[in-house]
Amino acid sequence: MGLSFPESWYCRMRARMNARTKKPLRPLVRYAQTVASITLLIALSLTTWAASQVYSAKARGLATRGLDVNDVSVLLPVGPHGLHPAISIQELGVLDEEIFEQVLRFEYPKAAANSPDFADLPYVDSRFITDFRRWKLTSFRFEDCSEVIRIKKESHIGLPSTLLLTRDPGCQPRLRLVTQPFNLFGIALPTAIHILVNLDSAELQAAIEDLKILQDLSETQYGTETFGKALGPHPGLISEIASLGKTTLADHVRALLRSATERGFQSAALPPERRFPQTESITLILQTEINHWKFAGGLVREGTWLKSETEFNRQFRKTPGYPAIGVEDLKCDIHSSKSIQTTSAGTLRSQDSWNSCPS
Repeated sequence: MGLSFPESWYCRMRARMNARTKKPLRPLVRYAQTVASITLLIALSLTTWAASQVYSAKARGLATRGLDVNDVSVLLPVGPHGLHPAISIQELGVLDEEIFEQVLRFEYPKAAANSPDFADLPYVDSRFITDFRRWKLTSFRFEDCSEVIRIKKESHIGLPSTLLLTRDPGCQPRLRLVTQPFNLFGIALPTAIHILVNLDSAELQAAIEDLKILQDLSETQYGTETFGKALGPHPGLISEIASLGKTTLADHVRALLRSATERGFQSAALPPERRFPQTESITLILQTEINHWKFAGGLVREGTWLKSETEFNRQFRKTPGYPAIGVEDLKCDIHSSKSIQTTSAGTLRSQDSWNSCPS
């Protein structure tokens, strides 16, 4: 049997309990609400602080990290529409057609008797390699401490002069531009001209800042890191190719190169006697025939390319005369080298093998 209380008694008891608890409940509720508000404020503040710390750390990383191999050696990628960006050797403004012909005539100078016409030089793909318009930039590299070159001019009767090179102490910052000729199918041929452009300290510093911008643009525009990766086609430019119609990085590369070579552009506009050419050295890697390459180099002096050699490579020259000066050969075929291999008996023997050749 359950207990029951008169209604009036229950009401009186509830009223007395409410009267005792009503006053202390109000400040407790206010206290709890205040604590909850403060806790929420602290949580929001911590979240905001944490987010700002992540952003600040990332910003500090962008500001303080150095330049890696893909930042200073930029290999231009090839997309569905060709090189990105596509920059002609003419657009670079560091080499004119007259010096271009002198470089490719490293064996057959115009002054030599019975020298062939330029378009008829006896090399494979001659019609492409002698066409100035087919040469395009395929990579570039900034070198903060290249050698300082000392020269000695040597004359040859009826032929261009040549230079004997030695090295002086010190550093000369340079920009190396690598260009190659392309055939009718848009394929780069295994021949290249390297153009070394001198930079003064201000030009080098400006180039470093431009390279950092290129590094940051790769991340901010396409979420692509260039730091900490093996050398290959520039990661940011590859990402840009996938973003159809975008040219942010390509445009920056053009502006970067233009800024670095601006002194050369200004010089070219002056009379010959007042020019101060920025281009220091031009080297050639030429496929003369299938599986045969020749290497030659020279300096630009007074608007002329003069073939050069060092004391070291001079001692290996087998034949006298202008065509052989400063020229090195590389012939590649299945019998051109030997490899050492261990037999089952544990002795060593030589076997014919494929050589490693340019491609």
